[in-house]
Amino acid sequence: HGERDEFKTNGYKGFVDVGGAFGVGTYGDGLVSVSSTHGYQFNPYFFLGAGVGVNYHFNWSTVFIPVYADARGYFMNNDIAPFIGLKVGYSVFDGMGFYFNPSVGVRFIATPKLGLNLSIGYNMQRTDITFRQYYYNPRTHDSYVNSYDERNTIGGVMFKLGFEF
Repeated sequence: HGERDEFKTNGYKGFVDVGGAFGVGTYGDGLVSVSSTHGYQFNPYFFLGAGVGVNYHFNWSTVFIPVYADARGYFMNNDIAPFIGLKVGYSVFDGMGFYFNPSVGVRFIATPKLGLNLSIGYNMQRTDITFRQYYYNPRTHDSYVNSYDERNTIGGVMFKLGFEF
């Protein structure tokens, strides 16, 4: 058989992911997400890297920028390979707090230099959420606002399309 370029199974690897989520739980929220991860593919089955993303949460009108470590485990060394992934880090910018994103997916090798990933996961973002209570006294016509911060978890089921190079 003839020589052909093989999909790289060790060395530097980069990812660019785009996706979205719909909220689940009490403080669930829909979001759109773009992220970029870079690291090392140790063998056909294990990747470890770090990355940064931009997540815009609709209901909270808040931008979170998670900085995270990313680990992926592939179950096969084939052109189509299921994987599990885990991103753990901390978000900065508008919203701040612990970031956690486990996922499962499938990688499709498109060319020797490009893989496509489809995944589903859970996006968990811890943060302080500000609540405002408005009070009005009809007798005195006085009104005031009471606001307080509460640490909560914003959750969502996330779908992503990724490019692996």
